[in-house]
Amino acid sequence: MKIGRTVSSIVHSFFRNPSNILVYICDTSDKHQAARDRKFKIWFKQYASLDDLVFVSEVIDVEDDSYFASMILSRRTTDFNQIQTAFHDYFQDLRSKLE
Repeated sequence: MKIGRTVSSIVHSFFRNPSNILVYICDTSDKHQAARDRKFKIWFKQYASLDDLVFVSEVIDVEDDSYFASMILSRRTTDFNQIQTAFHDYFQDLRSKLE
């Protein structure tokens, strides 16, 4: 519980500037990336200001591994829709290269 509040505090501080965008990929070294992805989504729903922040995520499956990538951005970000589209398009492009 303390970890979630600490992460929330750091993220809220980071987004005082609405131009900031947070992008992360869950570590795959111990095969617990799906659990990390779930935990970050839970923390976002629990602690984020949903009126101001948006959570966008993608998953890429490569052979026996899944890679979870997410982006958090402010609704006040300049080019909000274009940034979300670019994020999704990038991962779609990666998927097409894997086929």
